[in-house]
Amino acid sequence: MYKIGVVSQRTGVSPSTLRLWEEAYGLLVPARTAGGTRLYSDADLQRVRDIRSLVHDRGYSLRAIADILDIPSTVLPEGREAGLHAVNRRLVHAGTAWEAAVALVHGIKALTSLPTASLGLYSPHTSSLSFIATSTPNGTERFGRPPLPIAGFPASWQRAIEERKSYASADLSSLALPGAISARVVQDHTRSFHAEPLTISSRLVGVLVIGSPRVGGIGEQARELCERLAVPAGPAIQYFAAQL
Repeated sequence: MYKIGVVSQRTGVSPSTLRLWEEAYGLLVPARTAGGTRLYSDADLQRVRDIRSLVHDRGYSLRAIADILDIPSTVLPEGREAGLHAVNRRLVHAGTAWEAAVALVHGIKALTSLPTASLGLYSPHTSSLSFIATSTPNGTERFGRPPLPIAGFPASWQRAIEERKSYASADLSSLALPGAISARVVQDHTRSFHAEPLTISSRLVGVLVIGSPRVGGIGEQARELCERLAVPAGPAIQYFAAQL
């Protein structure tokens, strides 16, 4: 067991930061002596290193980390909460860009029981979305589709993207869509969809899209799950974007 000063020396994290992670975010749960001195185990040291890497290397906020990492003294939530928790962990600990993309699209598809999920990366240079992973009942498609210029999106979608807000349609057949988007809709057998922006701070990284072949097929719970999964997805996808 190690005192806080030793942990600080071995991890490069100051004692005041270690106390903040514990007291404000519940990220650490050190043992205590009868006199109240904090004592950290080898597992605690590794946890500190993991948190430090997520903050400094991948750009995660402490709040997002607190929502993702399991705390030893807590009980794993049940049902879809447990599934969301598991997808978050796979996303955070992915080793490659493709692993992160697959964790995201497969995860949200499984959580929502919807047939289609896609991940699009945003390019600020061309103001377009390149869908690098699309999971359908027929399998997972990797790359292969031309970028979609955001200028060709319906005006309401463009405003939502500019404001970093979600956008959706309960019936795509009622919209006059450009040819490229209409072709994607037909190809993926999508009638309704929900798109959630992936961001890091206020910077747009991409979008996470879930789709259904039915009119009004995206329920409130599916939208909520998509929104919650987008929180850790933004920094994770941004971290790997340079590999793609």
